Amino acid sequence: MKPNETLIKRQIETHGSRLTYTAYHEAGHAVADMVLGHGVARVSIVPDPEQWIGGASLQCDGDDMTPEGMADLVVALYAGAEAERCVRPKDGDNFKVIKGGASSDDDKAEEYLSHCRESSDELRAKAAQLVAEHWGFVELVVGELLEFHVLDYEEVDHLHDEYKGEGAYIKISPLAYYRLKHADFLAKLPGRKGV
Repeated sequence: MKPNETLIKRQIETHGSRLTYTAYHEAGHAVADMVLGHGVARVSIVPDPEQWIGGASLQCDGDDMTPEGMADLVVALYAGAEAERCVRPKDGDNFKVIKGGASSDDDKAEEYLSHCRESSDELRAKAAQLVAEHWGFVELVVGELLEFHVLDYEEVDHLHDEYKGEGAYIKISPLAYYRLKHADFLAKLPGRKGV
């Protein structure tokens, strides 16, 4: 699936380019971790007071510190920049901005690369392929991030089910059902907009 340029333009007009690009970046991390079977504790596009970034809290099983588990973690770290790269205009300045925004991800990935069987380039290519193959899921997460700014694990999990076509037995979407059931909890998430 390819990026919907009309949708991206509308998102930028409505939410601003910085917030939109951050949403794609954080969604890339979340989608990779979900697709690789690890889960996401929380995804946010709420600015950090010290610097303008969002965050995806990846859940890594402590017992999956195998070379394969480490490679999955590196792919998830690289997937943020790969998703952002798909929606930013293709010029040198934007690639520098992406590289700068992903520097902490690259630093974390560097810590795990020595335990991986594949090279950084191979894992970056896997991240790009994963993002491209699951672009519909990326767009679902971005839409929710731009509306609510913070998503918890259950919300991302329900979006994953929706993306896979599961949960159709409920008359409303699984995500809407979850939000109705957990409105009080969700309203208390730091930086959360709406329920």
